[in-house]
Amino acid sequence: MKKTDDESKLFTIRKRLEMLSQHMTIVANAMVAEIGDDEAKQHAEELAGAAQMVWQWSVKLQENVQK
Repeated sequence: MKKTDDESKLFTIRKRLEMLSQHMTIVANAMVAEIGDDEAKQHAEELAGAAQMVWQWSVKLQENVQK
């Protein structure tokens, strides 16, 4: 029973990481669309990179849960 509860918690964490990644990407795109200058683009690229890392963490978490 404990394992199922842990798997459920990990699944929830993974889904939240995916949602965070999506929201970070949306914010990055909005920054470029709204502000449009080079500094905004640089910050948006950094935010998009961080969003990609968060998404990769969620994938690794899923792989570890499946083991």
